[in-house]
Amino acid sequence: MVCITKRQAGNGPACLSFFSIHAILIAGFVLFATSACNHQKGTAGPQKTENMETAQLTLRLNEQKTVQMPSRGATGLQLVFTIEDSSIVEVARKELSPEDRDSLQLRPGDAIPAVFTIRGKKQGKTVVHFGERRVGMKEMPDLPLRDYEITVTD
Repeated sequence: MVCITKRQAGNGPACLSFFSIHAILIAGFVLFATSACNHQKGTAGPQKTENMETAQLTLRLNEQKTVQMPSRGATGLQLVFTIEDSSIVEVARKELSPEDRDSLQLRPGDAIPAVFTIRGKKQGKTVVHFGERRVGMKEMPDLPLRDYEITVTD
C-alpha cells in the first residue's frame, strides 16, 4: 500500500493499494500502445508537411555536392532519404574525417551533423526527401525534414 502524506480533509492519509497503482499503470500503457499504433499504413518515405523546408539544387552530370542535415544524436531517430527517380541522382551518407569533425563549431551537447553527397547521374529532374525514422518502426511514416528538388543538366 502506498500512502500520500497530505491529509485529505481530516480523514487521514490518502492511500492507494498495489492493485490501484497496477490498474493506473496498465491504463497508461494501453493508452500509449493504442496511440503509437494509430498510424497510416502503406506510407513510405517522409510525409510532406506545410512547415517542411524545400531547397532547389542544380547539378551537372557527375557533379557532386554535399548537404548537411541536423542530427539528433542518441534520440532513437535515424536519418533516412528516399529518391523519387534514382536513375537521375545518387545519394550517399558521408562519414566525416577527424579533421572535419574538429573544424565544426559545436557547443557541448550538440550532435555532429549528418553529411550526404548527391551526385548527378543523368539529365533530368527528381526530388530527394530527407526525414527521420524511429528505430524499429519501419511501418510508421517518417518524420519529414527537408526536400531537395534537383535538376541535373549537361
